[in-house]
Amino acid sequence: MRRMLLLSLWAPVVLGFSSSSLAKPRETRWRNLTLSARTGHALAHDSGRGVTVLFGGSNWTRIESDTWEWDGDRWTQRIVAGPGPRMGHAMAYDSARGVVVLFGGLDDSYSLNPQTWEWDGTTWRLVSSTGPKARFGHTLAYDARRGVTVLFGGSGRESERFGDTWEWDGVTWKPRSETGPGPRAWHAMAYDSRRGVTVLFGGQDDTTRFADTWEWDGSTWVLRAEAETGPSPLSRESAAMVYDSERGAVVLYGGYTAWDPGTGQQDNTLWGWDGTRWVRWAPEPSPPSRAGHAMAYDSARGIMVLVGGRLNVSYGMSEHLSDTWEWDGLAWQARTPPGRMSHAMACDSARGVLVLFGGYHGRYPDYYYGDTWELERGRWTLRTTDGPSPRQNPAMVYDRVRRVSVLFGGRDSGGNCGDTWEWDGTQWTLRATEGPSPRQDAAMVYDDHRAMTILIGASQPRLTDMWAWDGQQWRLVPDTAPGLGGKTIAYDSDRRVIVYQYGSRTWEWDGQAWILRSSYHPYYAYRSAMAYDPTRRRTVLLSGYGETGFTSEWDGVYWKLTERWIPRGRQEHSMVYDSRRRMVVTFGGESTFSRESYYDDVWGYGPPATGDLDFDGDVDLSDFTIFQLCFGGSGNAPAATCPPGVDADLDIDGDVDLADFLILQEQFTGSQ
Repeated sequence: MRRMLLLSLWAPVVLGFSSSSLAKPRETRWRNLTLSARTGHALAHDSGRGVTVLFGGSNWTRIESDTWEWDGDRWTQRIVAGPGPRMGHAMAYDSARGVVVLFGGLDDSYSLNPQTWEWDGTTWRLVSSTGPKARFGHTLAYDARRGVTVLFGGSGRESERFGDTWEWDGVTWKPRSETGPGPRAWHAMAYDSRRGVTVLFGGQDDTTRFADTWEWDGSTWVLRAEAETGPSPLSRESAAMVYDSERGAVVLYGGYTAWDPGTGQQDNTLWGWDGTRWVRWAPEPSPPSRAGHAMAYDSARGIMVLVGGRLNVSYGMSEHLSDTWEWDGLAWQARTPPGRMSHAMACDSARGVLVLFGGYHGRYPDYYYGDTWELERGRWTLRTTDGPSPRQNPAMVYDRVRRVSVLFGGRDSGGNCGDTWEWDGTQWTLRATEGPSPRQDAAMVYDDHRAMTILIGASQPRLTDMWAWDGQQWRLVPDTAPGLGGKTIAYDSDRRVIVYQYGSRTWEWDGQAWILRSSYHPYYAYRSAMAYDPTRRRTVLLSGYGETGFTSEWDGVYWKLTERWIPRGRQEHSMVYDSRRRMVVTFGGESTFSRESYYDDVWGYGPPATGDLDFDGDVDLSDFTIFQLCFGGSGNAPAATCPPGVDADLDIDGDVDLADFLILQEQFTGSQ
């Protein structure tokens, strides 16, 4: 019945394709699989629907125009039209009318925007283009007692700063005050519902960062705390602030402080304002220090949500973040893996999840991660912090016969490790302490044909030995590897050979001997990563240090450059083939542009979302029929009737719904 209903609803759309709307499948490329790194975005919690809404922001290459929602478990992108690309805008949730209000910002031509938009959970609606002058770096807060959204300050063109106060009642913007805090931008603001006042802290004008605290009662601004008098936050800009109703305090986090204006040093201290004084909260561990992030308070769960921002690591060097953290009043909890390098990753094809373990983050005193995460349908889950000791540079592969992820070695706080562990999706089990000598940065791959894990050498110490693990014991292979470990290794299941890139040379091992297949790789770089894509029968390499951001493919004869500069340059990242999504996936790594800055983003490389579900080279009515079999609706798993091996989740958000159908419609080519 459901299929017939869908067909009746969609047939006019499918049959209405014109030749001008026919879309050809695009070439293979990288794309973000989760919320991308950004700064200058806006966040507001929609208490009526129980979701936190994110819009826009900027990354290294563009200003975004995407809408995302966080339900406390996962991010979901809403495929909707609305405000164009923008950053430095502000948002607040109007609980009386059940809408998120957005105002201002910079667009992708860096022009100031004076528009006011509202999001009702389904549709963005432009509600006003008049009122406050166009600006960015301003703030919004919703005054629930009076039913108005309060706007203060912001930046205009060049060095112009505003010190005006406006209020939006859902119909009209009204100017309320020109007095109070001095003109400024990038300040923080939140509404204290217990005391019925809007609280403002910090910001900057053209020359100064502020540390003053003000309150607005609907008619007058009152200075409540002078700059840095007594225990209080240092002067700062680009911080974020929310009201925590569970604890009855306004909470401030992050921002650029004035300790060193040359570098814009950041602060990761959490501060609480109770209406009388600031109290320093110092929970450990805490998110990496940052500025330009966004926060919102989830009143139903009593949780503060923090997302993204900009991390400064050295003079003028910065990287953007995509991580999500939550604060429950006692401790911070990472809801997505913090940025890292030298970690290990494997794809558990039986369960359709990516497994992530360990890595290096460079922060004293522990330096290493010992956490195990899994990524399933765009959702990260922290599975455990027990098991192998925290370490960097372990090797990990998935044993498809025994259905376990096998991990070996690495370096922990005591030195190089020689232990073997297995992860079954529930717990880690120590399987061996004998076999290969302790080492880090070994090359390891699972050989499907021989049903065993093959380990090759190491960079620390320098080793070229070879070992095989059958699930019970390690066996020394009577051969010598042509390199010193690393992550540039993959198993070509179609040709039944191990492909190993070391230096500029490409080697293959057929189980008997190493064969030099190519003496020159023009795009290879030290600390690269590699994976085999069986769908396209290509080995994919993402370059590391040196030729950063270069992607190349090996077909067994030649290397071909296919992409450059995307993703942003990184080294010591990990890469695997995701069998569920049929694409190569990479996570993390150290930035090659700003050292000691670690990525936390997930990228997928493969054919773009395509409606060619029957793999016959076109997108036609037969693909539409298959799509109906997979349709499960928004927020649900694909239908059980979906044919094996078919991925109709075209927008990569974990479900097959009308948003995927719109992509299918766009790509419709007709029978060819």
